[in-house]
Amino acid sequence: MDPIREQFVEINGRLLSAKKAVRERDRILALMASLDESLVAEQEKLADLAIQLDEVKDRMADLEGLTWTAVWQKLIGNHEEELSEEAEQLAALKMAHEASEIRIQSIQNSLQEFEVALVDLAECDEELTAVQAEQQAFLVRNGRLPAKQIHRLNQQISEGQTFLREAAEAIAVGERALQVLIDLRTRITKANDYTGVTSPKPGHPVEFVRLRYSTKYRWGTPYEGYTGMGAIVIAAGEIQPLLDLFQLELLDIAYQMKPPPDLEVPDLGEVMLAMKSLLQDNGFERSQRVGVWREHLSTLDKRLQQKVDFLRNKIGHGETAVAHAQTELQTLIEQHWQEANRE
Repeated sequence: MDPIREQFVEINGRLLSAKKAVRERDRILALMASLDESLVAEQEKLADLAIQLDEVKDRMADLEGLTWTAVWQKLIGNHEEELSEEAEQLAALKMAHEASEIRIQSIQNSLQEFEVALVDLAECDEELTAVQAEQQAFLVRNGRLPAKQIHRLNQQISEGQTFLREAAEAIAVGERALQVLIDLRTRITKANDYTGVTSPKPGHPVEFVRLRYSTKYRWGTPYEGYTGMGAIVIAAGEIQPLLDLFQLELLDIAYQMKPPPDLEVPDLGEVMLAMKSLLQDNGFERSQRVGVWREHLSTLDKRLQQKVDFLRNKIGHGETAVAHAQTELQTLIEQHWQEANRE
């Protein structure tokens, strides 16, 4: 046999085998998903049967014992009939309960068998990918594929998949940053909403001003000696690294925020002075610095949300582009592969 033809036959055989393994894996997974649903339904049914069994057993115990129920049924002449009906129901429930246990065991056995079968198919995707790469290389090497077009499609797929992966990582970080930012804004709003002031005891620092909701807004590790806005300002410093990480993730896909996200946490001394103004009846709301900070955080919140939404949209377009490129590449390969097979 011609060496090129021999190589084609060898690759084609492994290709067919790999595709068959993937189909078998998918078939097993679909069956297991269906069995999982059946198992849950059967387990719920078994639980209901167990409850019904207990209820019938309790009723029979009442009828067979020296209870008011038994005495009353005997007085009205229904004791034996009631006892017979409960016994029949008990027997039927026992049979149904045993049948349900058998079905559950059968499903579990099937699932275990499928799990064993999946072990042998664990690397079928990797095997198919590897054989497809050999298939493509064979066609290019023997001049059956347009090399430039294949290179363009492969590059488009590779770059698209890299973007999708890095964009997903950026979204995950951005969503965490949004959550902690919302929490921070909520804490500031609560700390800034007060109804009165209790002067600190002599010798105590002014940051122990008591606020309506709580004087102990904590964030992670307790901050000894600081409460209310003091604790919030210190804790806010822990959030900035998360925003910095988000910016780094965006840098990887060339969509970084401009200007970079910055909490612009006010100096602790400024906030303490603002809190001191409470004791002078000036009110927290008159602290322009805290008010400006709150507005900045609101704007930052919107910027983060817009960037996360933008990335989600880009991922949607990216997934479509990658899928189209993969389809075009696979169609091109299959077309030329079939031509080679006919020769």
